[in-house]
Amino acid sequence: MKKQTYLSLMVLMASSVYCGAGELLKNPSFESDISKYDKSGWDSRGPREITLTKVSEPVMDGKYALLVDGRTGPQWEGVKQVVKLKPGKAYRLAGAVRLGEGEKSGKGAVQLIKTLKDGTNIYQDIFRGTITADAYTNFSEIFSYDEKDVKVTTISVHGFEDRRSFIVDNFSLTEVE
Repeated sequence: MKKQTYLSLMVLMASSVYCGAGELLKNPSFESDISKYDKSGWDSRGPREITLTKVSEPVMDGKYALLVDGRTGPQWEGVKQVVKLKPGKAYRLAGAVRLGEGEKSGKGAVQLIKTLKDGTNIYQDIFRGTITADAYTNFSEIFSYDEKDVKVTTISVHGFEDRRSFIVDNFSLTEVE
């Protein structure tokens, strides 16, 4: 029993060194309720017509995923979360995205948006690719965070043509070393 406990402790310690401080997103797999415009987790990016709905099918992990629908304007409308990142660190952002039922395949994006103290934005692509309604597209990317004059940092999922609905699930943001 002591050997097994020791081995488990070593694996846990190695995991924490690799992943840094743990999960940085609030409600990363959409299992908790979503309250639009409350600024405490996932939120609409765009006009208030966008709907964020927990769905039980199709899901990648857990019991729920998040359907983003009602997009009426530009391609950048979607879902976002404000995050706190440290300059000079590296992070891993992973997740799964698919289009809503019956939607034709199209291009989508996951971006890191850094709003500087002077009000300008820097857009950093984390994932950009073709998404279908048939299956989730998984992504996992490591990126560096070097800006020092950032006021707000936002993870944004958006960019699907023709205002298509999409579903997101199983997101994770961790610091890596």
